[in-house]
Amino acid sequence: MRLSVCAVFSLLTATANAAFAQTCPTARDYWPTAGWKHASPSAEGMDSAMVDSAMNAFGANNDTYAAMVVRHGYVVAERHYNGGDSTTRYQLRSATKTIVSILVGLEIDQKLLHGVNQSVSSLLPEAFRADSIDPRKKKITLWHLLTMTSGLAWTEGRGADVLNYKPNWTLAILNQPMVSDPGARYNYSFGNAHVLSTIVQRVSHRTTVGFANQFLFQPIGFTLPLLEWSTDPQGVNVGGAGLNLYADEMARVGYLFLNEGCWDGKQVVSKKWVDESTKRSVSA
Repeated sequence: MRLSVCAVFSLLTATANAAFAQTCPTARDYWPTAGWKHASPSAEGMDSAMVDSAMNAFGANNDTYAAMVVRHGYVVAERHYNGGDSTTRYQLRSATKTIVSILVGLEIDQKLLHGVNQSVSSLLPEAFRADSIDPRKKKITLWHLLTMTSGLAWTEGRGADVLNYKPNWTLAILNQPMVSDPGARYNYSFGNAHVLSTIVQRVSHRTTVGFANQFLFQPIGFTLPLLEWSTDPQGVNVGGAGLNLYADEMARVGYLFLNEGCWDGKQVVSKKWVDESTKRSVSA
């Protein structure tokens, strides 16, 4: 299957958790909870010819399936490529990892997790009981998974070598040997993100998609059908890929972060988590 990329471009100037209810810092003409409003590029101060040229350029890349340009909260351009349209949910592939990271932040906001320095062994103790376990594994924290510095062996693109025919992907990932100390080296890893999805599910006592629907997606105006996020053999929503969204839904996630986690008067994601998520944390 070809890589599906949902390219969302937010070109703007700039819950159920009552603890974060507050007025959003930026006044908006409207919030796209019920759907995006549209305007011409020129109406929002943009060069229509340049926007059109950019959209044509996106279409020249066969791995681009959708592009939206949002300015001041209005969609000024939208195109779909490779046979897709506005009713097509696109595979986010690795952008799924971003959504899982947001869910971890929400669980920290809600005190379901103690913070990014909480050890993975305290959350998934069954993976750390072997007498022969490398002691460095017990030092892996949420922070290390989020920043892809766990030290666990992983070759991106060859996950099947680790996961195929394994009944429990999370244990298979955590059973990989340590190739560096936690925090010492960056290594892009589907595996790290999948362990995070397992943790999201474990501490919330619901599926990752169920938690996402209640605390992230529904507050910004949509509910994701359960089958639009694939699962592992244990029923855990895949953390490193497997999520499918409409282009306009992905744009809402970007707009939420543009507004520092606020949406229509409610702090859906804490500003602190937005800030932490969008700053440089490690060097590749």
